Amino acid sequence: MVREVPPAPDLRPTGRTVPITYTVVAGDTLQSIAERFGLEPRTVVWANDDLAASPSALHPGQELRILPVDGVYHVVAPGETVAGIAAKYGVEPALLRDFPGNDLQEGVDPAAGQGLVIPGAQARSSSAAGYASGAGSLPFLPGAELPEGAAGGTGSLAWPLVGLLSQGFWAGHPAIDIAAPGGTPILAADAGVVGLAGTYHPQYGVFVVLNHGDGLQTLYAHLESACVETGMAVERGQVIGGCGCTGNCTGTHLHLEVYQNGQRQNPLLYLPPR
Repeated sequence: MVREVPPAPDLRPTGRTVPITYTVVAGDTLQSIAERFGLEPRTVVWANDDLAASPSALHPGQELRILPVDGVYHVVAPGETVAGIAAKYGVEPALLRDFPGNDLQEGVDPAAGQGLVIPGAQARSSSAAGYASGAGSLPFLPGAELPEGAAGGTGSLAWPLVGLLSQGFWAGHPAIDIAAPGGTPILAADAGVVGLAGTYHPQYGVFVVLNHGDGLQTLYAHLESACVETGMAVERGQVIGGCGCTGNCTGTHLHLEVYQNGQRQNPLLYLPPR
């Protein structure tokens, strides 16, 4: 059963034309920071190289570059021209020159090291551009088929963990994060069969994939440990592991992904309101 999630309000900023620095405080998430400044979360990622490697790697005291509008931030390399930079991002040179904060003069190319805001553009580097879309499946995702005679789930999911929703689903983070103390039991969101367990991944750490039937799968990552094995049948609400911070992770939490026919979905569409 899939339910509607209301759209987020448009809080697009006005007036500011240059980037500012924001210092992360406890409780911040990419979504909350982006909403505070009226930006898309991916804009915050694209403007900060350390986040491009892992959007979840926020920590108090971290300083972030916040752009005045959605787009990308480009640091000019020696020999680059306005025309060349514009071509790199697929925009017109006038877009760079006409944005007031760039302070570019007609016929004069920017100096090496100068930072430029490119409104509406998308990241082109492999590390950052990967967060432009949450679509697609993981190369290690097992098949969703259930063994013959195995019982599947209901098609709707239960919350696998009681905790704070620390990050929601967006293009650069095709999952939800639920913060909780280490060792807190992680429960199967629905009945099914363990599609993959006992594997460690550099990004996901200890993780478990459950197959629920009809192409529906759930992935539970950053676990402290897993207590199920591949091929095991599980019941809805059964403990499958403990909350942890393995893999590329900052702070103990559950990273929950939902797949339908191999494509990532917003978990909140399958979970009951809280």
